[in-house]
Amino acid sequence: HYEILDKLTDHIINSTTYQVKYLIGDSGCGKTRIIDELYKRVLGRNVNMILIKCTRNEGKVKKYLKRALTSEKVLLQNIKEQESLPFIIKNINTQFQRCVLIFDDIHNLNSLLDELKEAALLELNKAITIILVGRNDFSAGTSNYFSFLQWCQEKQLIKGDVIQNLTEKDSKNLIRSIINDVPDFVLNSIFSKSHGNPLFIIQFIEYLLETNLAHI
Repeated sequence: HYEILDKLTDHIINSTTYQVKYLIGDSGCGKTRIIDELYKRVLGRNVNMILIKCTRNEGKVKKYLKRALTSEKVLLQNIKEQESLPFIIKNINTQFQRCVLIFDDIHNLNSLLDELKEAALLELNKAITIILVGRNDFSAGTSNYFSFLQWCQEKQLIKGDVIQNLTEKDSKNLIRSIINDVPDFVLNSIFSKSHGNPLFIIQFIEYLLETNLAHI
């Protein structure tokens, strides 16, 4: 995760060009943690970072983006309600600050994904980075979303990272860092059931602690 975080931080701080990136992975794999840490790293470094939480109500998503950009006073002109995402992005002023737009949970989107495709095709000489965050498991996401992911891979217009779950070694080290004297069979069981997903590992550990089956 630190490698992904370092790459994103370096790009945001040093890049002067427009780019769209994606960050995908299973639920609980650490996407939110990376975004939180990214915000801390760029804070106070002349970067305007805006997080847009995507829901099935796509009208609210665009309305929130417009309101956030207006609040930060980075729009070159007044944007009407019906304007597309590419139009909004083209009208962001980066003369004084770099701009980062993070669209979180894009697996909830449907028709708005077509506008994100158009946004990926833009050629802008502006320090704008768009980060698309979503899941890559089939338990969540619209049909258009999975077509969008396939389009990203085929066109290679959007560069990004797929967050992998922890290895067996890293999973067991995480457990040992929280619980003392963990028997090997418990380590093996937690790793087997969690498949290396950090969120699931923590949930198993919390259960063991709450039921007094383990101690810190």
